[in-house]
Amino acid sequence: MNLYLECIPCFQKQALFVTKNQDERTRSEILKKVIYLLYNADWNTTPDELSHKVYSLLRQETGILDP
Repeated sequence: MNLYLECIPCFQKQALFVTKNQDERTRSEILKKVIYLLYNADWNTTPDELSHKVYSLLRQETGILDP
């Protein structure tokens, strides 16, 4: 299954949810990194593959092992 365009804002929303307990500056920086990742990603991939990349980034940036 290929990625749908509707998946992109959903990934951004998930990043906002995961960072809800962070301060606004940190949330902003993490969201920018997620947006950059999404912008540069191969959109001919599956949602699962891209989700793995987004959540790896979120784990790395927040220290939350299971975001």
